[in-house]
Amino acid sequence: MLAIDAIRDMTIKAKFAELAPNAQAGSLEAQTAWDQAVDGLDFDSSDGTPADSYGDKGLDAGQGGRTILLQDKIMVNDGATLEEAKVISNANFIHIANQSSNADTLGGRIADWKAAQGVV
Repeated sequence: MLAIDAIRDMTIKAKFAELAPNAQAGSLEAQTAWDQAVDGLDFDSSDGTPADSYGDKGLDAGQGGRTILLQDKIMVNDGATLEEAKVISNANFIHIANQSSNADTLGGRIADWKAAQGVV
């Protein structure tokens, strides 16, 4: 799958298209382009300026933009489908809310998913 097809925010999609329009999801090229495309996003309005949005949802906590951003990042960087990314991201936010043990991290869940897919 092309990584760009996983990006739901049109502004980030346009930036990504300039950087790596043909990058495959899960590739180093996609990961690098993703990092560059989202660099500088403002995640909260505590400094008095409005937070950025992502996928038409605010990036302020509780407005939904962070969830969409995380799901798209998982799809672009790791090659997961949207349904898989939703399961991984939902587990991450439950972990944060419950302040679970450090062994149960987003990185750990992605590694488990990759192992189940046969990806190292």
